[in-house]
Amino acid sequence: MEVFSVGGSNTNGEVALVIAGIHGSELSGIEVARWLFDMLTERWNKQPSIKPYYTTVIIPEIYPESAKLARMHSKNPNGWLKDLQTTDPILWEKAKYNVDNVNWAIGREVILKGVDGTLRTIYTNRQFPPPEKPLSFLGQDGPTDATGREAIQAYHEDKKSKSSKPINTPMLPEAKQFLQWIEMLKPVRIVSIHAHRPVDPKLSIRGIDQPGIFVDPRYGYDQKVCGIDPVNESAEKFGTNLCKFDIIQDPAFPLVGFFELLNQRVAKNPPLNLEQKTAIQTARQTFGEFRKLNRAGTDAPGQRKLLDLTESQLKDAAKLLSIDYDKDYLKKKSFPSTKDKTSYVDDSLAYKIAEFIASKKPELVPGNWLAQKSLPPVVHYSASSRAPDGYSLGDWGPVTSGSPGGPEYRLGAPVITVEVFDYKESGAFDDQGVKQTRYIQERANELRIYAEALMTVFLEPLVLQP
Repeated sequence: MEVFSVGGSNTNGEVALVIAGIHGSELSGIEVARWLFDMLTERWNKQPSIKPYYTTVIIPEIYPESAKLARMHSKNPNGWLKDLQTTDPILWEKAKYNVDNVNWAIGREVILKGVDGTLRTIYTNRQFPPPEKPLSFLGQDGPTDATGREAIQAYHEDKKSKSSKPINTPMLPEAKQFLQWIEMLKPVRIVSIHAHRPVDPKLSIRGIDQPGIFVDPRYGYDQKVCGIDPVNESAEKFGTNLCKFDIIQDPAFPLVGFFELLNQRVAKNPPLNLEQKTAIQTARQTFGEFRKLNRAGTDAPGQRKLLDLTESQLKDAAKLLSIDYDKDYLKKKSFPSTKDKTSYVDDSLAYKIAEFIASKKPELVPGNWLAQKSLPPVVHYSASSRAPDGYSLGDWGPVTSGSPGGPEYRLGAPVITVEVFDYKESGAFDDQGVKQTRYIQERANELRIYAEALMTVFLEPLVLQP
């Protein structure tokens, strides 16, 4: 795992951490991280007196092995496995399992071989401790839920028997090393650079995630408050959104937020009559069908139709409860919309980064909805589906963890997620990160815009007004 650093001008040692490659298949995100270091270094060589405000630490590839697979596949889609078999037989076995059993982009997750010889899929973005807990809380057994019970999130899939057997997942060594870096550096800001495939224009709607700039703001974790799914009020073991966001006010949650509004209204004015109960239940069921498709992939057919139908059904339920869906709900959406008002600045930071990118090429950040003036901008993931097993960096990073005065004590830091438009890289850097003389200039220019935004906004102490 490569780690680069650039000294900052602040005298109190505040650190901004930039990472990429949580998913190795998202090669464009890795390139953005390399461009950022390249641009910072170039500026330093020309004007040594100009430093970023924050001491900047950049880790461009959290999982280098996964990125290697993705690059081989992107360069030679038809013959990459054959090439890999001759160059790295051990990695070839894992890669073949990925192709045969897992319907994901090559290199997206880590394929691990257990002591029993079984190959399994490990979700790399769900390797973090519960909010408030340090790395040591996990011990040697891997990710857990908030109570310390091991989170089941690895799967061995057998196509012949058509079975999917859950297996307790271990802690990946790269994840452990990365967490150790965070606890040592104690960054005040974190950027995680990913990539997002362009969304079918027919699905271009608030409530479905798209490329853009998003933030998990600092928040206080409360398992009882966080762990509720607003759509059906069921327990959500790894849920955190209700602690992070005011989802009724948040423009990122056009439908889920209204389910929460209905829940609050019903709690204050029970009981419901049969017609009201039926209307709400019908909307819940329709949105549940949408979630099934959403898990299958962002371009799964029928998603938009189900979303439109859910909204129509919610409007019918609203009328039965004397709620004007547009005036009493949609028109009251606001920005910022963090649950903790002291974290408004985190929303503003994400907005400023998105705004900078949009000033250069607005089509790169469609998920922020900056051009639509009828509703506020979006800087949070819509989270249309329920939370998967395990906690993400965006769940863990923003919450203060450890005991004050202890070596693991760390103040919560906002986690900005950069979802780069499309997975494609330009070829500006080779497999070892060495800058090349020939590459796809147009794509490189796009990726440099993201790097410039991070250098100009994220690494500087802008005074941000809510």
